[in-house]
Amino acid sequence: MQRVVYEKAQLMSAKEVFKMATVNGSKALRMKSGELKEGYLADLVLLDSKAPNLNPLYEDNVLSQVVFAAHPGNVKYVIVDGKLVVENGKSLMVDEDKIVDKAIKRGKELLKKLAKNN
Repeated sequence: MQRVVYEKAQLMSAKEVFKMATVNGSKALRMKSGELKEGYLADLVLLDSKAPNLNPLYEDNVLSQVVFAAHPGNVKYVIVDGKLVVENGKSLMVDEDKIVDKAIKRGKELLKKLAKNN
């Protein structure tokens, strides 16, 4: 956000932004998460390191690429409290196809209703 508003890429480092989103976000919610630490929830997000938008990916730019270039489509796996909940980018907790089908159906119904009212 700061990069867009102020047109300066280095107002905040990738490390500062990442800490705000993880460690400080968890503190704000009074949760024991946001860090890989004994006694904390085992929550991890694993990204597709071969995704074009994350490359070139080198040891010294990983954090910067994650903070400034990654998007939800890069998510391969999510582990929450030690349990796998997303595998190969697909939720294991809900039927995504069913949700999308319902959304499409509802969208069509709303468009028909809108067309009748105009």
